Amino acid sequence: MTANRIDLHDYAEQLRRSVPYVHPAGRVTIDIWLSDMHDAADRGDISTFGRLAQMVRQKIDQELKWHQESLASAKPTAPER
Repeated sequence: MTANRIDLHDYAEQLRRSVPYVHPAGRVTIDIWLSDMHDAADRGDISTFGRLAQMVRQKIDQELKWHQESLASAKPTAPER
């Protein structure tokens, strides 16, 4: 194994540890892509690895934005009298 492959695996694991709480469906997608990143690292496929890393970061941003929007759009209900 070369130093580059070890570094890629380390990067993928650091990225995995940095993922905040997101909706479980979004998390499944992220986990699949992170696994695919490890596969790309094993093959030495830097292009695919980079594309997947970008997809993971974009998905995290998308999930966090969705969460913020859903909180903002939630309307409190008036108590019944």
